[in-house]
Amino acid sequence: MSDEGSKVIHPRAVTASLKTKTKIVVRNTFNEKRGNP
Repeated sequence: MSDEGSKVIHPRAVTASLKTKTKIVVRNTFNEKRGNP
């Protein structure tokens, strides 16, 4: 998403996450219901 220009997460954060194999979870802040992580 970030690489496609959605501006949700900075591209460098995605790159760092891929290198360290860290999971990134993007959640909807406008919805109080719990989603699937």
